[in-house]
Amino acid sequence: MKKITVFTLPNCKNCIKLKNYLNIRNIKYNLIDVSQNKKALEYIKENRCKKAPSILINRTFICGFDRIKIDKILGN
Repeated sequence: MKKITVFTLPNCKNCIKLKNYLNIRNIKYNLIDVSQNKKALEYIKENRCKKAPSILINRTFICGFDRIKIDKILGN
């Protein structure tokens, strides 16, 4: 099972789309609001993600909501 962490911002339309996408597929994930967690915000910036949402699957970052990349990494 892959470890998935989703980094979001409040009122972010693509963040909502990503969460809905994962929920519909019954994919479990940890959710971190980077507006409330400055360490998480710095962590994603260090990994060259400068937009929301950012998703970490095991050790691979995907910046933005990219279904094709997500499905490829998850093996769907």
